[in-house]
Amino acid sequence: MNSKIVQYAHKFKDLMVEWRRHLHRYPELSFHEHSTADFIALQLEQMGYDVLKNVAGTGVVAQYGSGENKGPVVAFRAELDALPIIEQTGLQFQSQNKGV
Repeated sequence: MNSKIVQYAHKFKDLMVEWRRHLHRYPELSFHEHSTADFIALQLEQMGYDVLKNVAGTGVVAQYGSGENKGPVVAFRAELDALPIIEQTGLQFQSQNKGV
């Protein structure tokens, strides 16, 4: 199983870096993560997940499959919000949202 995980990580590395840089470039503060949530929901929908948006405000929940198969379930949780700071990294994907 570990070798499959490593293979997938290598296969999708560039895409994951692209997504991370996009999210870093356009951060949003707590309860204002509407574009962030839309971006994440779109990516999940394109991968075939059933997506529920606006959960507790700006949350996103995704489920794969119809639940017909009984068995283990895997859940992931991630924070969407950014910090109210001025970024001075000079990176090409530096925040474009002033003060966030």
